[in-house]
Amino acid sequence: GKLWTEAPGFVNPRQFTGMAAKDLDELGSSIKEEGIVDPPKVQKIIVKGVVHDLVVDGQRRIRAALDVLPKSTEIPVLDLSEEPRELTPELIDELYDKALTSLRHVGLSSYELSSVAEAMHGRGRTYDVIATKIDRSKGWVSRMLAARKTASPQLMTKWRKGDITDENFKELAEGADPEVQNQKAAEVIEARKAGDRGEARVISKEVKE
Repeated sequence: GKLWTEAPGFVNPRQFTGMAAKDLDELGSSIKEEGIVDPPKVQKIIVKGVVHDLVVDGQRRIRAALDVLPKSTEIPVLDLSEEPRELTPELIDELYDKALTSLRHVGLSSYELSSVAEAMHGRGRTYDVIATKIDRSKGWVSRMLAARKTASPQLMTKWRKGDITDENFKELAEGADPEVQNQKAAEVIEARKAGDRGEARVISKEVKE
């Protein structure tokens, strides 16, 4: 209960990839038998004068452990620094760096990566810097952030759930008002369900044009 997985200005890059009930159940079974073999990495942060442990690497382990271990269980952690630190924009960048490095071997969705990019851009980071941090091209960052600005909430949800591809998302978001985005997204999803991915791409591309 003393471990934070989010803090003001910092949202763990892993929002849902690998967080499905099935994935957490498998991890929980392993933790129940062997305990937490690889301690989560935490950063002691100071928020409004109070020290908290922010989980930077190990969010899945924490979630799975909460499901299978008694609430009184003490979870071993590895501190990233000896002393607590103020949660400055510079520290937030450092923490995203550490989190993204540890997550690369399991992968994150484009939605999750673009969420990190959007947060970094909001703190004044350039596209070049963001591209390096999330291991994507500058063009990818530019296009995704532009699409997120104009995408309707419904279109964002369909993209997050994987109902439409990255390309479908960018083309629909860049080329239509919200009402048309939602209508055409439904057509794209139907085409994909029917197995006609070519038709799905044609629909989104026509909207953009």
